[in-house]
Amino acid sequence: MNDRARGYVSIFVFSLVIGLSACTTQPPVPDWQSRASEALARGQQDYLSGQVRRADQEFKLALSELSRTGQPGLIARAMLIQCALRLATADLTDCGWFEQHAAEATAEERAYGRYLWQVPEAQDVSLLPRQYQLLAAGGTSPSLAIAAMDEPVSRLIAAGVLLRRGQADPGVIALAVETASAQGWRRAVIGWLSIQEDLARRTGDRDTQARAKRRLETAGQP
Repeated sequence: MNDRARGYVSIFVFSLVIGLSACTTQPPVPDWQSRASEALARGQQDYLSGQVRRADQEFKLALSELSRTGQPGLIARAMLIQCALRLATADLTDCGWFEQHAAEATAEERAYGRYLWQVPEAQDVSLLPRQYQLLAAGGTSPSLAIAAMDEPVSRLIAAGVLLRRGQADPGVIALAVETASAQGWRRAVIGWLSIQEDLARRTGDRDTQARAKRRLETAGQP
């Protein structure tokens, strides 16, 4: 599996993650693979945008298609995607879905799961998707490491990991806010603006608090 395919949560590369190939010389893609990939792509967008009920329906459809194969590892991979998306919206609610299926996951996926929700092991850094390795290894500014990530979803997930560990500084939070805002992902925008407003309130930064509050009111309008 190449580095690009290891992103796991990217709606653009998920077809690679579950073993599809863009090469025209390959046999036609089975219908279940196309349906699962498309459902996960729609589910990701719906979840980040705040269409939670619709996202749940898409994820259920994807799981149904993946279960056709009798391969628990594919279910584990889909669960990992859902757990990562929680962090992308600054939702720190414990995610036990992947843990239930981790035994069927690859070494790379288990390392990614530990990076997201547990305590990473020393050997995990080299197994992580490439975009997370610099941040996981330490020795550089978290804000700079996250800003260097090309993909918005990966950037938000990395910020969520730092938030869960209590390491998200104002720069990381501001970057997460603007990343979500640029994509129009309402759920992520509200999640990160709420974090920003709370931090500004606790630190006495009234200007940032007021600005975050105004943006929250705007984002909360239907």
